[in-house]
Amino acid sequence: MPTGEPSWGGSRSAGDAQELTYRARSWGTIPAVRVAQLEKTVSLPPELVSTWDTLQAHFGLASDSGNMMSNLVLNFSLSEEYIFKINTGLPATVVDSEEEFARVAREMEGLAVPVYHHIVRAILAWARGDKVACLEHMRGVTAQLRPLLSSYYDRVHDARIARSVWLSHVQGFYAWAAGYQDATTGEWVTFDGLSGNQVLLFQVLDSFLGIEPYLTRQVLERNVPVLQREFCAAVARHTFRNKLGDEGVEGHIRAEFGEIVKRLRVRSSRPGGRPRR
Repeated sequence: MPTGEPSWGGSRSAGDAQELTYRARSWGTIPAVRVAQLEKTVSLPPELVSTWDTLQAHFGLASDSGNMMSNLVLNFSLSEEYIFKINTGLPATVVDSEEEFARVAREMEGLAVPVYHHIVRAILAWARGDKVACLEHMRGVTAQLRPLLSSYYDRVHDARIARSVWLSHVQGFYAWAAGYQDATTGEWVTFDGLSGNQVLLFQVLDSFLGIEPYLTRQVLERNVPVLQREFCAAVARHTFRNKLGDEGVEGHIRAEFGEIVKRLRVRSSRPGGRPRR
């Protein structure tokens, strides 16, 4: 998946540790969410600020709060161990709920890689006029969406992520809600933190379906790594949904697009989903 991950070898871990430290300094004592959100700006040591500026420049985003990739998906080792943790030394309900939440994003993006492959291959097959191959890859997309979305539904419920600690110890940590005052305009620039709408999978599917981005351009540029934005833009440029006829192989391809929409509508009807067009 396009992450824009730096080729720094062991420095990837250093970058993640830097991010966790950066965020932890802004919160002080977790879960002091209410008190923390009263702050309009966060004073951090220059050692953290300068390093963070470098990471932002590399990934091509402006948000002080990080994003879904940096804060959740990449917080695992190559052996899938959850290594960059927020809550330590607390009851199992808290620690386990935090890890389960992180694994939702991690597992979904892992399962989404074949979807991205099929989308690219479907576009290439359509461009060369091979509609049969295009249909096969479209079927690959819809087939992969079944277990992918099921992995979300199977984890996001009270038995896995305890509602009693969700806001106070898990989700609250990522709700940055701070920023800085623009020296030129005098206006406050505020970063809201993480959102499920930043998930790459749903941005790519929107692009493939020919749907305008749900997030504004400003929010995308602040929170989504540049390589992910470029990937979505390329998919949007080359989608062929609006060129399909209703008969023969093209009709079957159109039906597969309909299956994608149907599965996303099911997601939007679940808690935490969002309206789709």
